[in-house]
Amino acid sequence: MPRCVTLLLVVEDSFRIQGRGTVLAPALDTDRVARAALVTIDAQLPDGTSIAANARIMQEHARLKDGSSRWSWVLVVDDHGPTLPAGTEIHVVSVDPPDALR
Repeated sequence: MPRCVTLLLVVEDSFRIQGRGTVLAPALDTDRVARAALVTIDAQLPDGTSIAANARIMQEHARLKDGSSRWSWVLVVDDHGPTLPAGTEIHVVSVDPPDALR
């Protein structure tokens, strides 16, 4: 499979949930996601380091500060994955199923 260099997001924040993984913010653009998927990512850290990791695109329900709620697509890096600081560029290397991203 040829290397895909699609930029998925630039990390603004992240938080680790024990046993689940690291959730990256911002949420993914709903126009780009067709369904849940397993992805291999190439994380380009602000210091120039490149790290490969496995992640999942998942649909999550969130309650917002104003009391409203919404569904959104989030990227969750596997629990044993790296810590990804703000400014890290997340590039998709592979996706399964292939039609999960537009």
